[in-house]
Formats: sequence, structure tokens, C-alpha cells
Amino acid sequence: MARLSQDLKRIKIRRLRIERSLRAYEIEIDRLRQELSELETAERVLQRLAASPQEFEELDEAHNDVATSELPELAHEGYTIGDLALAVLREAGDEGFTSTEILGILRESTVPNLVRTSLSPPLSRLKQKGVIELVGDKWKIVPEKDPPEGATSGGS
Repeated sequence: MARLSQDLKRIKIRRLRIERSLRAYEIEIDRLRQELSELETAERVLQRLAASPQEFEELDEAHNDVATSELPELAHEGYTIGDLALAVLREAGDEGFTSTEILGILRESTVPNLVRTSLSPPLSRLKQKGVIELVGDKWKIVPEKDPPEGATSGGS
């Protein structure tokens, strides 16, 4: 009977270790899925940049007042952090992204040394200009407003 009790105890210990390992793997899988999602978004942003660079060159002058002196790779390409963040948010659609997610995507795709303190000011300026909004903890593109009633042509 003592042997049976010891075997049962060993089985329970082994089972607990396996369950703990599985939890650790599940956490790692979730982290990898998040990273994969960020990489996919970064890839779409870069494909869009490559396909139509004029779209980003034609951004409103207000978006181009972000200082890029600390980031020569961006200054060299002519894109500001605000431009790139806006491109990332366009890809996010209605879901939007947190500052941390935007930062991660930009680090993975374009600006490996980007720090949070270089991202916050352009986001704030874009918000002040009404281009983006902060909803909870997610930054989103401000949806275009419908014209006021009676402002449309071809009334009844």
C-alpha cells in the first residue's frame, strides 16, 4: 500500500509539472501570436509604403512637423514618426492600437531604436489636429464625419 501511495504521489507531482510547463508554453504561444500579428501589420504598412509612396508624401503639412533629428534613417527616407504611426493606424482599422503596439510595430519594421518618448509627441500632435483619437488605451484614425443633414445635394 505504501508503494501505491508513493507512485500516486509521483504521478501527481509529474502531472503538476507538466501542467505548469503547458501554462508556460501557452503564455509563450500567446506572446508569439501577438508578435506575429504585429509583424503582419508592419509588413502591410511597408508594402503600402512601397506601393504608393506619393500617398505619404502628400500628407497634410501638419503631420510633417515632427522632429526627426534623432532618427536619421527616417529623415533620410523623408517620413516622420507621425507619418509612420499614421500608416500603422490605417492598417489597424477600427480596432486601433495601443501606444505600446504602435511602438513595437515601428521598432520591428522601420525604426529599431525608437523610444516611447519619441512616439508620444507625434501621437499627441495628430490627436490635437483631429486626425487620430484615443479611445480607452487605443489610438484610432478619426472616422470621416458625414455631412450635416440638408448639406447633401439632390434632396427630395
